[in-house]
Amino acid sequence: KLAPAIAAGNCVVIKPAEQTPASILLFAELIDGILPAGVLNIVNGFGLEAGKPLASSPRVNKVAFTGETTTGRLIMQYASQNIIPVTTELGGKSPNIFFADIMDADDEFFDKAIEGLVLYAFNKGEVCSCPSRALIQESIYDRFMERALKRVQAIKQGNPLDPSTMLGAQASSEQMEKILSYLDIGKQEGAKLLTGGEQVAITDPLIWLAYVAAATTRIRLATGILILPQRNPLVLAKEVATLDRLSGGRVELGIGVGWLREEFDALGIPFERRGARTDEYVDVMRRLWREPSTAFSGEFMDFGELNSYPKPAGTTGVPIHIGGHSEAAARRAGRIGDGFFPGRGEGHGLEALLGTVRAAAVEAGRDPDAIEITSGGALDLDSVKRSADLGVARYTIPPLGFDIESLRTNLGKFSETVIAKS
Repeated sequence: KLAPAIAAGNCVVIKPAEQTPASILLFAELIDGILPAGVLNIVNGFGLEAGKPLASSPRVNKVAFTGETTTGRLIMQYASQNIIPVTTELGGKSPNIFFADIMDADDEFFDKAIEGLVLYAFNKGEVCSCPSRALIQESIYDRFMERALKRVQAIKQGNPLDPSTMLGAQASSEQMEKILSYLDIGKQEGAKLLTGGEQVAITDPLIWLAYVAAATTRIRLATGILILPQRNPLVLAKEVATLDRLSGGRVELGIGVGWLREEFDALGIPFERRGARTDEYVDVMRRLWREPSTAFSGEFMDFGELNSYPKPAGTTGVPIHIGGHSEAAARRAGRIGDGFFPGRGEGHGLEALLGTVRAAAVEAGRDPDAIEITSGGALDLDSVKRSADLGVARYTIPPLGFDIESLRTNLGKFSETVIAKS
């Protein structure tokens, strides 16, 4: 909608959905300086306070709306007050039909057909053209679904700010509840659930790592990442030291400052000062780990002389890796981090971030080569080698399956094609 309007010589006012206000702002940053001032205007807000005034404004000569049908009716009503032309692209059913001949050959065309069906899983409440049903010719149903399910199960869910994440959070709690209600309706009507179907539970990392520690002897145990300013550093220092001691010194603590304001509001912690709070908490924990007894007086923590036990297995404490893909995170890693764990891989701004880490380390009088870099990205040998050339010491990979056999098979392939040759 934007490009044709501008190409025709118009100025545009865009009002994104209140559930998804940020993406269009990032787009505006990318094209900053290309358009003359005033050509592209972005207004964020709720429908009644921003959408309705725009649609009913006599200064607007054309309204285009994409969204659900009920809101589309209201937009048309608002615009009709000034007899403004309106085009709407509203929600509806979008079945995919797959005939037997798509499986005549196991080729790129068949892969594209599978990808078309799997697009349903990438809907976070923002896609009006998302497949809502599939009609598959009976003769190919079993073979087709076997391939489709493997593709769905390979989707990586996680933090939407992590570039390796394929499916982040739903756009709103209402959207999540709608999806769960459809699943419930399907079960009640006799449908068979083939995969997924439950809200993903985000477990507490330290409790989960305690389970892993008990079942392993060599694997490193790390959080990626724990939101430090939401924790009590006195309690956390003891918990992490306990895990490190019981696991034989295998723990590495990945931390971040957090990005979701609502979490901080719920905890009663000021969102704006989360960076300074993180820096202070790192200082507190290191003192508790390294010193027999310590006292502290700062902006966020103030306590008299105390002892904290157990101590970590190593005399210098547990390594702390700073997570995040911002300039601020890179500077923090250079100033105080034992490592840096950016949410970007090779080819996605990693080189610039690592330069910031090194510069901050030098400014702080630290050795930049002593800061361990952990990153991830594409699962091919060339990408891994390019990352290593940038200084990446540890390479993370997304889940390569959600059952034991898939994990064994895919990890085996990664071992043969990348690890053995790197």
